[in-house]
Formats: sequence, C-alpha cells, structure tokens
Amino acid sequence: MYHFIVNPNARTGKGRLIWNKLQTELDAAGIEYSVYFTEHTYHATEIVKSLTYDTILRKIIVVGGDGTMNEVINGIVNLDSVILGYIPAGSSNDLARSLGISSNPMTALNDILNPKYYTMMDIGELTYGNNKRRFDVSAGMGFDAAVCHMADKSKLKNKLNKIGLGKLTYFGIAIKQLFLRKPFKMTLTLDDVRKVTFNKVVFFAAHNHKYEGGGFMFCPKALMNDGMLDVIVADSIAPLRIAMLLPKAMKGKHVNARGIHIYRAARIDVVAASKEPVHMDGESGFFQTHISARCLEKRIKIITPREFN
Repeated sequence: MYHFIVNPNARTGKGRLIWNKLQTELDAAGIEYSVYFTEHTYHATEIVKSLTYDTILRKIIVVGGDGTMNEVINGIVNLDSVILGYIPAGSSNDLARSLGISSNPMTALNDILNPKYYTMMDIGELTYGNNKRRFDVSAGMGFDAAVCHMADKSKLKNKLNKIGLGKLTYFGIAIKQLFLRKPFKMTLTLDDVRKVTFNKVVFFAAHNHKYEGGGFMFCPKALMNDGMLDVIVADSIAPLRIAMLLPKAMKGKHVNARGIHIYRAARIDVVAASKEPVHMDGESGFFQTHISARCLEKRIKIITPREFN
C-alpha cells in the first residue's frame, strides 16, 4: 500500500498534471494506493501526522517540490515507521538532484515501485526562538534566504514555471539581491567548541545535501548520511565578485575562493548582529538574529535509484 501526498500546485499546476499520469499508470498496474492532495501551506504536515500516529510501517510517496518534502518531513511522528519515496515536481528539486532521482515522473515512479536501494538519510533540525523545524536539504541565513523569500512572492516565477524556466527567477532575484542587501556581522559556533566571528557576511548555510537554490553546489562534499552538517559562510566578498562566483558554484568550484569558508559540524549556532531572513529547504518567510542547526540522531529511510555509501 502506497500513500501519495500530492501538491497539485507545484510548479504552477504541474503537480496535478504529473499526478494524472501517475494515476493512470498505477491503475493500469493494479497498484493499491491512497492519495491526498495538499490544499494550503503546512497541509502536508497535517496529513502525514494523521498517517503516522502509530508505529505501523508505511510507504509515503511525495509528489511536489522541496517545500512539500519539507512539510512531510516535519509531519512524521515516528521516523522509524516511514519509508519515503519522492517524485520531484518543483522548481528547484535540489533533493532529487542530490539523490539522483529522475526528473521524469514515470521513471521516478518505476524506481519506487521496483526499489533497488533504500538509503538512510540524515535529517537536520533548525531551532529559532521557541520553534523547531526539521529540514532535509539545507537551512540558511542572509542572501540565499532573501532570494528564496523574494522568489516565493514573485509573479514572474509562476509565468516562467509554465514554460519550464522557473530557475531563471532565482538567478534574476539573486543578482538583484547581491547589490541591494547589506552584509551583516555574525558569530558562528561549531559543536559548542569552536567560535568564529565574521564582520561582512553575505550568507550562511548548513547543508545536509550538496545542492541548494536550484543547483548551486555550495557544499560539494556534503554527505547526507554522515551525521554531520556541512557549513558555508561567504564573508567580505563584493557583490560583483559574488556574481562571478555563482556560476562556479554550480559545479562546486568556488570553495577555494577568498572569502568562502567551509566547515563541518553536528551542531551549529549562529548569532547575527541584525535580524536576517532565514530559510529551510528553500522556504522562507521569517527573520531572526539567533538560529541553531543540528543533525538528528535518527535518520529516515528513502528509496533511491543508486547506492550511497
């Protein structure tokens, strides 16, 4: 029995079209399944909570983007009781890119119905104020969060998504934000031991996976099953130079550039001198001065088309 959670509005309605094709295939093959359509923000979280109230093992298949998967991750009551499958239907699809999941929905479905590998994936947790939320791809503060925040509000994003060019939204907003945003002072503490202060931070991000923001490989050595988070801090870099580094970041060739700092830790604490935008898995909407990120001890099992050591 498969439980499908579908975001019909993913990529401006593409989620619904993808589901229609999947449903035809499932029915033709006589596969037993249930389907739940998300109707509002955090609805996927509510659905998953109702599905995982006990310890019975369930296969939950997500059809949507990184944001939908984030909502699902946050709704799972018992991580041990779920096997996840993912059929990407978003604008960025950074999780699918990292896991090697096909962008072809039918191929992704076939890999789920005929699984070759089950991978135990780390889950991150972000604490801000009195709130805690899980993330699977990355969480960050500053420039990248501002880009996510503006992209979520962009009318152009919906138009470009309709013609398969949604990534251009992020690129255009990124260039604009580079010249509009002011750098900020920040203190980073790694595993409660090492403390580093930066005076002109462009952005900070803690990664469980390599990619972020639609294919930027900000932390190319990040491993999703090592119990650690890879951290990037971009500090004291002029806007024009950042713009020149972004294309290199698509291939992870930016890491040795002056002003780029890479760390690895199981727990990270960040204190900024000013309120800055924060994102989790590309979803933004709030500002904070103090956030903490850690890698949870428990992992979640997810179906992948290739093996991860």
